[in-house]
Amino acid sequence: MNIPQENPAYTYQINPDLTLIDWDYIISLFFKIEWKHRKAEEIAAAFKNSTTTLFIFKDEKVIAFGRVVGDGRYYAMLADIVVDPIIRDRA
Repeated sequence: MNIPQENPAYTYQINPDLTLIDWDYIISLFFKIEWKHRKAEEIAAAFKNSTTTLFIFKDEKVIAFGRVVGDGRYYAMLADIVVDPIIRDRA
């Protein structure tokens, strides 16, 4: 699902096809923010089992992502919220 936004430099996708995500690149973003104890296959499985996922792109490259974990009724929690520090520092 793509939702229109005000800044055309960025696009985002809610619940994208996770088979199209480069999980090794996602792990590199975790390393950039010093969350180093992640494995690509485990993160891919965690996102697959999430209630909602969100990926933000600049020039078709992921610059931020996160997910919602919940029980589908009462409980929801944001998890793995990551923003590429290079992009963040330029803002």
